[in-house]
Amino acid sequence: MSLPVPDTVKENSGELTTDESSFILDATLKAKHRKDASVIAFIDAFVACKSISQASVEAGIHPRDGYKIRHRRDVSLAIQKLIDKSAIKYGFDNSEIFERVKEVVEFDPIMVQNPDGTFKSNMHDIPPEARRNIKKMKVKNLYKQVEDINGMKEKLIVGELIEYEFYDKLKASELVGKEKEMFKNTTKVEHTVTKDMASILLESARRAEERRKPEIIDITPRKNDDV
Repeated sequence: MSLPVPDTVKENSGELTTDESSFILDATLKAKHRKDASVIAFIDAFVACKSISQASVEAGIHPRDGYKIRHRRDVSLAIQKLIDKSAIKYGFDNSEIFERVKEVVEFDPIMVQNPDGTFKSNMHDIPPEARRNIKKMKVKNLYKQVEDINGMKEKLIVGELIEYEFYDKLKASELVGKEKEMFKNTTKVEHTVTKDMASILLESARRAEERRKPEIIDITPRKNDDV
């Protein structure tokens, strides 16, 4: 049974309206591609995730076919115009960065672990949203030398040493918080007058006190003065 062909990409893909995205697709795609549900589904997914492999999975096609679709001239032009239109209208690139940072905050390391407690060493087994959180990954095979029944020595892989390094969730949280104005930097400005006010007031008080003291005139007669 053939899938219904959508008229346009989803409205939340690039934040365009149905009319806007339909106009771009009608103007750029060849007729056969415009009617192909797989092509439209791939474009829909790619505009949102910008990943051929991920978009292929979401469109239900093999990544090899997704690669071919992505590099067709008319499809490439349609994708570029959809992204450009989104960027002009909504600042799409900024929101894309925000979504990627948000992924770091929401990332759960359980996504790189198998149900049996072992960890995934094949990148194809790790979901795209988890892969984008990996800052560094090292996989080292552990070997053991054994002898076969003929006495020949050979190396067998007996295990793997896997090391993951993920992006800093706390740093990502701070970036997300600042974007949503949850955290605001405050700057303390201390003027010289404020800083030195205590000493200024103390000096003023001393001078005022001196002015209040009565002036004492010595009228005691001296020896050489006439009586």
